[in-house]
Amino acid sequence: MAALSARPCACRVSRWAPPRPLGRAMAPQGPQANVQQAGLSLGSSSGNGRRAAPLAKAARGIAGARAAEALAEVARAGETRSTSRRVADALREAGEELCPGSEGLDALRKQTAGASGLSDELTLDAVRQNLIRQEDSIIFALIERAQYKMNAAVYATETLGAQSLLEFTLREQERTFAKIRRYTDDVERAFFPEALPPAILPALSYPETLHPAARAVNLNAEVMALYLRSLLPALCDAGDDANYGSAAMHDTVALQALSKRVHYGLFVAESKFQAEREVYEPLIKAGDAEGLMATLTNVTVEEKVLQRVKAKAAIYGQDLSSVAEAATGAEGPSTGRYKVEPQEIASLYETWIMPLTKQVQVAYLLRRLDDAPQ
Repeated sequence: MAALSARPCACRVSRWAPPRPLGRAMAPQGPQANVQQAGLSLGSSSGNGRRAAPLAKAARGIAGARAAEALAEVARAGETRSTSRRVADALREAGEELCPGSEGLDALRKQTAGASGLSDELTLDAVRQNLIRQEDSIIFALIERAQYKMNAAVYATETLGAQSLLEFTLREQERTFAKIRRYTDDVERAFFPEALPPAILPALSYPETLHPAARAVNLNAEVMALYLRSLLPALCDAGDDANYGSAAMHDTVALQALSKRVHYGLFVAESKFQAEREVYEPLIKAGDAEGLMATLTNVTVEEKVLQRVKAKAAIYGQDLSSVAEAATGAEGPSTGRYKVEPQEIASLYETWIMPLTKQVQVAYLLRRLDDAPQ
């Protein structure tokens, strides 16, 4: 398979900053920061009586008397039970209600036996609908990452042993997901597949939708390269805000969403092959990669994808405070501020995602007529 072209991304790209070693801890964000600022700590042994009352009062205004009672009970329980214990107890009690008489992992094995991992018919329309849903995941993931600065220290090698913080985070999450069989899915690809433990859940009975050669197609190295060298500098403001943990976490979500979207090209290729076998077979037998790429390309469909992605990015990434201010007349007409510029996400699709997806399709189709994977 030909190497990924090094042509520049159409997005706004800043100079790739040299990595710096980690130096500061992640600053508190979100609910944790809010709780600290309010001086509330349900798990502490002192002052729970004083804190339970204002918490319960606030809850009454939100969810009524039942929520207030539950919140007060949580505050009282904090004197004798740790957070981990309370969460574990809540999980156990809810599990007994939702699945009474459960036999643990044995029950999961019994329910899995004979179950199928796929139910939709492999049609081009069904595949396209799935791709449309994946656009939402990618756009939201990029918007979440864009709230933090570049934080180049996250990608510094040998930060944690021989790994960067991003590599460490990605490896650890992939190990966890492998145990619950994420990577038995036909289009899920781990970035570090050699480090995966066996699944604790029994395998699902997937129909033989793809040719066995599909398992050999993995373009995650290319996905990683485009993300770090082209996408992030265009997406995030330059600089360092010390939110290293948050940046690495959102990087992981975005990378996995991008990888799934790119490798979903396997289903696209198979559905096109089944629909027009007489067109693709001669090209495959001739090893004509360029001919396959030309046949796979549908300019009209690609233009619709770009328009839809740009429209979604404009809606999902809109700064609603400017809309509210315009509605009240505080700022006059809305200035259309965005968390991420819609054109940048559309350019990402045009320059990288769709070309990589077609590379996956070509790589798969070239081996579609093999008797067995090499």
